Amino acid sequence: MISKDIIKECLEILEFNYDELDNGLLAVGFFDDEGAFDYQIVTFIEVDNERMVSFSSRAPGYHPDGDLLEMANRHNCRCHTPCCHIDSDGEIVMDRCFVIDSEVSPQYILENVVSPSIHIPIGAFMNFELSDSELEARINSSENE
Repeated sequence: MISKDIIKECLEILEFNYDELDNGLLAVGFFDDEGAFDYQIVTFIEVDNERMVSFSSRAPGYHPDGDLLEMANRHNCRCHTPCCHIDSDGEIVMDRCFVIDSEVSPQYILENVVSPSIHIPIGAFMNFELSDSELEARINSSENE
């Protein structure tokens, strides 16, 4: 089972500040530590019925040139997570969702649910505009460093 309190504890362990919004969501905002992505990432976290937790990440103000639907589809074809969609306002949204229907340890939730759900979207946003060949070149470049 999962609770908002467990998520809050995980965020505190990870040293992320968060806000609890009026609608019950938790909001976490941060910038890329390495400065490779200039926009803040804001992740909204919702716990539903102590079984499901969802993470919805956005980069406010980030509006890449080009066909957003094509880029979102390319992202979804090459990455299994986070799932990308374009909302009704034309914003890029990176989503992850987990069903926790059995007892798992708080450490499991920290390491396998919360931490990757906060950290993975930044890479997704950083690579969002890249073609497959540009992404491959970036990966090869980082492997050779």
